[in-house]
Amino acid sequence: MSGTQITHWPSIDNLAGWAKVEVLRLSCAEAKELTPEAVLKHDPTKLSGDPRVDRPFLIAKLEHLTMLNGVPVSSTERWDAELYYVHFINALPSANPDHWGRYDELVAKHGKGPKAVSKGPQTLKSKLLSESPASWSGFVPVDPVSNKCGQGLSRAQLTTDLNVIPPSGHSFTLRALPSMSIAMLRKKIAVKLKQSADTIALWTAFAHKDLDGFWERGEQMDTSRDVGWYLNEHDGTVLVSIEE
Repeated sequence: MSGTQITHWPSIDNLAGWAKVEVLRLSCAEAKELTPEAVLKHDPTKLSGDPRVDRPFLIAKLEHLTMLNGVPVSSTERWDAELYYVHFINALPSANPDHWGRYDELVAKHGKGPKAVSKGPQTLKSKLLSESPASWSGFVPVDPVSNKCGQGLSRAQLTTDLNVIPPSGHSFTLRALPSMSIAMLRKKIAVKLKQSADTIALWTAFAHKDLDGFWERGEQMDTSRDVGWYLNEHDGTVLVSIEE
């Protein structure tokens, strides 16, 4: 598709509707590398023009795609791209999911995440101070890379920084792919804390309504699920409890 004037994502959705596209090359004549600030200001209904930023959206929207701009689409990259796509749409303040191709299908496949947890009584031991905010790095490039047509993102650029808070309250950051299992995340945290993984439980967290900077337990994380099931742009904090 060289020299086309495609600028809006619905046009890509229409392409997916009439053709099982397996191999695609988009013209990068006007491609530009976006800074993180520019990505935040960009109209989300339009292609950005940065092949690295647009790649996960194209992969998520075109379910049969196996090659994009000369770079193979692996099953792992597809899984991460689809998870990111769902979380991205959920995070848009005024998005109508019906206007985003494959949204319902991918929600059925991956889930939107856990339901809101009721705020029951909590003890002070569960109100742990967070030292730093956590956020998805998403698909905004972490390091400058070539802007050649077909240049994809490295796996490091698909990760999320998790703010992990153990019982001591001394938080630390772990980087994880959305497709990482909670069981593997628990093992990594156990190594960091020098504990047996079997003695550790992981919990989602929500900000305490009365104590600024403190967190309360939400839902215990199921080790059979993955990081992307629980965490999105707004809740990258993990509370840790340890059985004595």
